[in-house]
Amino acid sequence: MESRFVFANLYWEYVSVGCFNAMLDHMLRHRPGPIDIETHVLVGANDGYWQGQSQDQVRASVGNYLTNATYTFKPTSHLWVMTPENVASLFQRLEGDAIAS
Repeated sequence: MESRFVFANLYWEYVSVGCFNAMLDHMLRHRPGPIDIETHVLVGANDGYWQGQSQDQVRASVGNYLTNATYTFKPTSHLWVMTPENVASLFQRLEGDAIAS
């Protein structure tokens, strides 16, 4: 499953783990290290993929691919990560970052 859209002047994408891993494999095939782009990661901590892993383990795993990531952990599965409340929380974080800049 994959969904791409623009909202609030931001590019959004929701992908299944298999699709995400395939994209990473394609992007990193010829790249020697992590990508340095600003990324906001919203993690469904109770998802089967991450379940049982600490936040530090999740950060380390994502850190293999991205060097400039901020994280929001929610105690949900991936099916419930993109709720209006979680998206609003992410927007508030982005707004705070913009004001701090």
